[in-house]
Formats: sequence, structure tokens, C-alpha cells
Amino acid sequence: MKNGIDLSQKLTLSVPETALVLGVSTKVAYELVRRADFPAFKISPGRVVVSKAALEEWILTQLKDKEI
Repeated sequence: MKNGIDLSQKLTLSVPETALVLGVSTKVAYELVRRADFPAFKISPGRVVVSKAALEEWILTQLKDKEI
């Protein structure tokens, strides 16, 4: 829980929260949000968020497109 908000109830994630969820560094998360295919969008100048639902879809697409 962050600032009294349960991450599971949020519709969007900040870039640092996205990094935490994906298990990557904040630097890598910022690189991801710059990608055209990544589900991030600006909600105000200097504020980028990631759609949780679209992030889950993006992850599934990555898994389908690339064999591990």
C-alpha cells in the first residue's frame, strides 16, 4: 500500500510503480514509457502514467511474440 492507496485498486501506475510491478529499475521503466508500443500516456506536462489493464495486455503480447 502506498500513501494509503492499494496498488491493486488503481487504474494507472506511475513510472516508479511500473518499475516495481515489472521488477526492473526505474531507469528501465522510463525507457519503456518512451516506446511507441508501451501503454503509457501523459496526463499532464511532466506526468506519465501506465494503464494497468493495457500493461497486462502488453506483457501477454510480448510473451506471444517472443519465445523465452
